Amino acid sequence: MAALAQTLTRAMFHGLSAAGRLHPQARPERHGVHVERDLRYGPGPEQVLDVYHPRRRTGPLPVVFYVHGGAFRILSKDTHWLMGLAFARHGYLVVNISYRLAPTHRYPAAIEDACRAWQWMLAELPRPPR
Repeated sequence: MAALAQTLTRAMFHGLSAAGRLHPQARPERHGVHVERDLRYGPGPEQVLDVYHPRRRTGPLPVVFYVHGGAFRILSKDTHWLMGLAFARHGYLVVNISYRLAPTHRYPAAIEDACRAWQWMLAELPRPPR
């Protein structure tokens, strides 16, 4: 029964998120934002992230490293795309990650993935001049 509830919850959130993307205001380019989607930070299919770049801002950008909620059991970067867009609209560079979920992947898989994504961010994002 718990697996069914989890599947239904996941389907509901992903469905609502997908429906929200259909709205014309959901298009990043309308807000001066460019999105790089599904960048790999690890070997697994869940270990991907999106980077939201505000186009109108110059110079070093403050960064938001966004780890979605869901108690490490449900949701993804794709259900939380609106947060990436909102922060980027206000001039932040946003790294929005997905990670391996429980119960398929036992603790500490999600924490390890967040740390790996953080390391990817430090290695791959441009550094401000000193």
